[in-house]
Amino acid sequence: MCSYPHHDIPFVKPVDELSPSRDLSRNPLFQVMFILQNAPEADFALTGIEVRRLALSTRSAKFDLTLGVSETAQGLHASWEYRTDLFDGATIERMAGHFKTLLEGIVTDAEQRIGQLPLLTAAARQQLLVEWNNTAAD
Repeated sequence: MCSYPHHDIPFVKPVDELSPSRDLSRNPLFQVMFILQNAPEADFALTGIEVRRLALSTRSAKFDLTLGVSETAQGLHASWEYRTDLFDGATIERMAGHFKTLLEGIVTDAEQRIGQLPLLTAAARQQLLVEWNNTAAD
């Protein structure tokens, strides 16, 4: 039994019901996706057939931004897929750093309120609040 009560509803049904403005270059309901793969991986075997996992690379992003996180024996593995007409590599690296800082903040104190969790490293906070804010002029 699926844990989602409406898992059997086709994707086009809510799209038709909500009637969002359509733009063929965008997904009609959302542009950012977060995927957490935390189910244990099971070995897949077929009698008399060799099966192996292949890594697939995509040539275009399905959404503006997708963050996939997988739990592994070594820890969390994150992968970012993004539209290159909207983001550049430096921006995604900065977002990844913010996400890492956020996760470290949660691990440090899991009882913190969401609004109190850090996104910026100490160096980024210094740059944003002090260096870039130094607007004194004669």
